[in-house]
Amino acid sequence: GCTSTGKTCIIQRIIQNKFVEDSTATTTAAFNRKDIQFNGEQYSLSIWDTAGQERFMSVTPIYFRGANFAFIVFDLTDQSSFNQTEFWFEQVKQKSGVDTKIYLIGNKSDLVSMISVSQALAEQQAELFGAKYFEVSAKTGNGFDKIIKQLGVDLGAGDYKEQQLQEKLEQEKRKN
Repeated sequence: GCTSTGKTCIIQRIIQNKFVEDSTATTTAAFNRKDIQFNGEQYSLSIWDTAGQERFMSVTPIYFRGANFAFIVFDLTDQSSFNQTEFWFEQVKQKSGVDTKIYLIGNKSDLVSMISVSQALAEQQAELFGAKYFEVSAKTGNGFDKIIKQLGVDLGAGDYKEQQLQEKLEQEKRKN
């Protein structure tokens, strides 16, 4: 997603279950890892946090290559960030090279009085993308249980076992 949508805060919420109040704009890509357990299976997620600023748009898509999942994030209080989700969807589809599962995530659901993107509109966009839609608040943690549960379901359904994730991580290391 574009800048200031809360991508880094979402990742911090997933990784550490906390909100970082003074998060700064991401200017490179940051790598994170999260282990989750679902239905008795252990999964290790490799998570890239990419920059959303326009000047990094040509570099960011290299991190989509081979991704099993992509989170396209927009700010529920910023219509223009929602309008850019189509651009990011096209980038993922063109650059991932695999059947990437896409989650469209509307962040900042805690700012109820400022929301400018309706749930119905976002769900319609997600359907056009063949994506799953989630509304979350990185600040309060609301909605993250649904994302984690869906990740577990999709990991099992996609048969992305620990070994496959580990092989992907090793391939990425060799590329860099």
